[in-house]
Amino acid sequence: MNFSFGSFSIDIKRIRCRKGNPASLDDVKSINDDHVKYLKGLSTAELNSRTEAVTVENLDNYDLVRSCLAENGIIVVADFIDIDVFGGFGEVVSDLKSIIKEFLEANVLVDEKDRILLLKGNQKLSGYNQLASYNKTVFRVREGQDQGMIDVFNVDLAFPEASALRKAYENSGLKEILSSSENSVDLKNLNFYLNSSVTSTRGFHVDSYAPQLKAFIYLTDCFSLDDGPYTYVKGSQKDDPYRRLNQEMCSNLPNKTEAPLLNRDDILPVLASRGSLVIADQSGFHRGFPQQEGHERVTSVMNIK
Repeated sequence: MNFSFGSFSIDIKRIRCRKGNPASLDDVKSINDDHVKYLKGLSTAELNSRTEAVTVENLDNYDLVRSCLAENGIIVVADFIDIDVFGGFGEVVSDLKSIIKEFLEANVLVDEKDRILLLKGNQKLSGYNQLASYNKTVFRVREGQDQGMIDVFNVDLAFPEASALRKAYENSGLKEILSSSENSVDLKNLNFYLNSSVTSTRGFHVDSYAPQLKAFIYLTDCFSLDDGPYTYVKGSQKDDPYRRLNQEMCSNLPNKTEAPLLNRDDILPVLASRGSLVIADQSGFHRGFPQQEGHERVTSVMNIK
């Protein structure tokens, strides 16, 4: 396969030839920074065409949705729900922002209340399963590569109004589409991602190298790279030389699931209006695109098991 890595082909040679000094996170960051520059150089029309290539009108045609997911690892349904029909939803997001603002201003690591738990980094709870199974809504302020991003786990425990979003996922036929004759899936915890002026985000990576589906609904418009769109590498959930090279190169890194080596033509920032649905296999290469100051993206996330 012909790898077109543009300006960073030298970096790859340097990584391979260095004796006794394996690839570092600085090397990974350098390559990912070049990907960001490349995407910023593309026209809006080109970026939109990449999203359109994996967009379906609805989820009614189960076979079409399944085949698109199998081929690309991602599908988009534009205007999946009408955000305006969710009465009081805007107030939920406003409340979430107020709570996290108060927590950050208090400059503490942990704050537990009747229905919510607020954490910085891996304080008190560590690992996705602990966060997702806690009996309260958990706010986690990320540290490290995604410094400043806010995860809100099980948002509907403390904010029942958000259960309307859960019903939107459940009533869409999503479970039926993603289940097979051999395996059934369940729709698990409903989370929110709050990204506001997160200018530095983790580069391309996988959550694991085993299939892992998530469904997202954009709750704010995301029409520009400045907004920090969810960004996926089409087809990267399949076994190919890129996956094998990334696994080999990153095997000694703290995060062994980094995936900076990829085909640029397949990078797909999801530019879409609020209410749009994204279903993606998280074993494919993905990242949140770094935002510009003053820009915001709010996303609901349904974990699928």
